[in-house]
Amino acid sequence: MMTFEDSLHVVAAVLCKSTGEVLLARRPAGSEDAGYWEFPGGKRESGESAHAALQRELREELGVQIERFAPLMRIPQQQAGRHLVLDVWLADGEGLQPQPLLGQQLAWQHPAQIDPYSLPAADRPALAALEQPGLYAITPDFPDGDSAVASVLACIAQFQRSGIQRLQVRLPQLSLDRRAMVLSLVQQQFHGEVLCNARDAADMGLAERAGVGLHLSQSLLQSLSKRPTGFECVVGSVHDVDALRHAERLSLDAAVLGPIKPTRTHPEVTAIGWHGFVRLREQSALPMYALGGLCVDDLAIARQHGAQGIAAIRGFVKSDPA
Repeated sequence: MMTFEDSLHVVAAVLCKSTGEVLLARRPAGSEDAGYWEFPGGKRESGESAHAALQRELREELGVQIERFAPLMRIPQQQAGRHLVLDVWLADGEGLQPQPLLGQQLAWQHPAQIDPYSLPAADRPALAALEQPGLYAITPDFPDGDSAVASVLACIAQFQRSGIQRLQVRLPQLSLDRRAMVLSLVQQQFHGEVLCNARDAADMGLAERAGVGLHLSQSLLQSLSKRPTGFECVVGSVHDVDALRHAERLSLDAAVLGPIKPTRTHPEVTAIGWHGFVRLREQSALPMYALGGLCVDDLAIARQHGAQGIAAIRGFVKSDPA
């Protein structure tokens, strides 16, 4: 069993203003990862609580005293042969006047304006948690026919009431023409980001014509040598470390990994559990959604295992997740 001493435990604070801006600190020359921007924080000592470590680091780095923190996410990573755990917390930065006490450069920036690759790898999932939706809904399967359109739109209405802001239209049993019609109707009625499930070039063409994002199947993802152009958002399904690393090489916006728990929709697939999710989370800085048997109530535990959020087919609509 891994002990505290076996890992490098780091805490970081996302200090937020009412404008949505967050505080970044740039590591000075001569320090590890010099030149990278990061969320303020540092190493947690053995026997020290996360809150105590945050308060100490913020006093030493910025000269500020903060009493209240809310958990954002915990990010496990394997870096240079060591196991790192980054514990990220939210705090109110309104009215603060931080000082660069360690010679670092400070800047307030809006998350959407921050280049993820200007941050150390472990910080990137935290940035994604600030700017990408935590809940990612997937349309259930509906049999082809006129009733499918009404069923999809009824499902969309439930997603809207649940506050879903990212939606994957996945209707493989429908003809290409009918899927095009459904995509058009969904765009009119869903007030959020729409992605089209893509298993082949025809599906990618459909998404491009509709002007929506892409969700790549693992097989299609692994067949590509570069990120598809012309799409604001590209997400991919991954089931193993090779696919995950390929998704990262293609600079996808996020990956979806699972199933975490057994599901009714894919009963033949063995669940990987949270332990399996963490094993893959450690291998990549790519934002990752956990999928399989989850519902809205699982978002907090998902983020404590390094997930950007959760994806679900029925978990956002019915009381019994799948």
